[in-house]
Formats: sequence, structure tokens, C-alpha cells
Amino acid sequence: MRGDQLLADGDYEGAMHEYFASLDLLPDTPEAFEREPELEKMHREAIQRYARTGWSHANKLIEQKRFDEAASTAEEVLSVDLSLSDVERARYIGSDDEIEAFFERLKREQAVYRRATLLENLELLEAGLDEISKSRQDGTQGIARNAVLPVSALRPLVPAEPTAAITPSDKARI
Repeated sequence: MRGDQLLADGDYEGAMHEYFASLDLLPDTPEAFEREPELEKMHREAIQRYARTGWSHANKLIEQKRFDEAASTAEEVLSVDLSLSDVERARYIGSDDEIEAFFERLKREQAVYRRATLLENLELLEAGLDEISKSRQDGTQGIARNAVLPVSALRPLVPAEPTAAITPSDKARI
């Protein structure tokens, strides 16, 4: 299958597309399977490869901090009628508990990443404000002018009011 080569090359999306496209090409009626038993085997393999590749891809997307894509890929795999038995679904995608744990992990890692990004931006803002304060004290206006642009660019990224989820003590935990 062409999907196998794409998968070997690390192209998960291309492999998923090829596996899914092969399902459209293969007859999937009981009559066709009865006439040519090999068709049923090929159909099952395409389904299994699509499910396994899609789920692996969703997990890799989490590792790459591409959370929205991870969620949509996982939801796509779960929403397609793959006609998998419960045993096959557990083998190629995961049990209900494992699927729930995947989405919990996705939310948790996304929250940690967003918090870390916000704290980095906050640190940059604080450094810029410190630079402005120092320049006012020692009269070096040139340095302050250079610091104003980055600080003003970061202002929209920092909430006007502190939130319960982000406190100075969070810096130590991340």
C-alpha cells in the first residue's frame, strides 16, 4: 500500500489519507467478500492501518504542541465508521478509558504550554518595564526607547487582571 511508504517516511497525514482512500476503492459488501475473500482481508487491514496511524499521529501532534490538530485528528479517527469490533478498537485506538485519558492529557498539556508561554511573555514584559525604569533613573533615554516597542507589543498578551491560574509561584513549578 502507498500509505505504508508514506508512513515509513513519517508522513502520517498522507498515510491516513491513502488508507482512507483505499477504503473507498475496495468493495465492502458481504457479497463482494463472499466472491473474493481476499477483499475482506484487505478492507480490514486498511481500516486497522487508518485507525492505528491516525491515533499515533494525534499523539505525535501533542508532543509537537499542535494541540488543535491533535484534537481534530483524534476526533476524525473516532468519528469515522471503521466497523471495528470492541477488541479491535481497543487494540488499534484504545479502550474507552484510554481514549478519555488521551483527551485529558491533551487538555492538561495544552494548559501547561499556554501557561508557560504566558509566563515567558510576562517575564519579557517585566524585563522591558525594568529597562524603562532604569533608563529613567540614569537618564539613558535611548535604551528606554528601544525597550518601549517590545513592551508595548507584549501588552495584549498579558491579562489586565491576575487570574487564579497564573501566579508568580507558577514560575517555580514550570
